[in-house]
Amino acid sequence: NGKYPLSQIALIQSFINQELTENQRKVEYNTFVEDGDKAFKIKDFDKAIELYYKAALLFKTEDLSKKIDKALKAKADWANQIQELEAQKALQLEFDQCILQAQNAEKNHEYQKGIEYYSKALAISSDNKEIKTAIQKLKDKLNATELLSKYEEFVKKAEVSFSNGKYEEAQNLLID
Repeated sequence: NGKYPLSQIALIQSFINQELTENQRKVEYNTFVEDGDKAFKIKDFDKAIELYYKAALLFKTEDLSKKIDKALKAKADWANQIQELEAQKALQLEFDQCILQAQNAEKNHEYQKGIEYYSKALAISSDNKEIKTAIQKLKDKLNATELLSKYEEFVKKAEVSFSNGKYEEAQNLLID
């Protein structure tokens, strides 16, 4: 599978370590740690972890173990932050789409549909007063539209009654 067995790696590492003088090992160790610290500062946690592990092959210290743990935790925290930001971005997109659909529905006099889209947006941003106001405005328009429809229906019935000579019925329909 293309991977060396761990025992081979350890053997190779022991030969490398024997060839490097103690001083060379310290210089390399310090370089790995310093470069790891630089990578950590710019949030390149993968690189920092890689460099700290390389340093650990030369010398294992408690300070280095702490740096590795800190870099691993920072990497996980960073990944969580990115995931949260992506979730917020997705919610914002959904919110924006609901608002746009609600506005389009209102323009097309589809007030019930507009209320539904605004309600979805309100579920995302529950304390948004503008959306609550927009919902109430659409409810008022919907009620007015329904009243107008009922009025027009009575007028039509009254006209039919009037044209059929049922004047009293026509009058009663218009009075009610």
